Amino acid sequence: TEEIQARAAEQEKELQTKNDEVAKLTTETEEIRETVERQEKQLQSRAEQLQDLMKQSTEMTDKVSQQEQQLVEKNAKVEELTSVAKQQEIELEATSQELKRLQDMMQEKRQKI
Repeated sequence: TEEIQARAAEQEKELQTKNDEVAKLTTETEEIRETVERQEKQLQSRAEQLQDLMKQSTEMTDKVSQQEQQLVEKNAKVEELTSVAKQQEIELEATSQELKRLQDMMQEKRQKI
C-alpha cells in the first residue's frame, strides 16, 4: 500500500504540475488574445485615420482642380478684356486723329475767312 500511495502521490504531483502548466498557458493565451485585440483596435483606428486622410486629399484635389478651372476662366476673361481694351485704344487713337484733322480743317477755314 505504501507503493500505491507513493505512486498516487507522484501522479498527484505530476497532475498538479500539468495543471500549473495548463494554468500558465491559459494565462499566456489570454494575454496574447488581449494583445491581439488591442492591436486590432489600433489597426482599425489607423485604417479609419487613413480613410479620413484619403477623403481630405480627394476633397483638396477636387478643390484645387476647381480653382484651376476658375483661374483658366478668369485668365480667358482677362485676355478678352485686354483685347477689347486694345481695340478701344486703337479706335480712340483713330478718333483722336480724326478730331485733330477736323480741328486743323476748321482752323484753316477760319484763317481763310
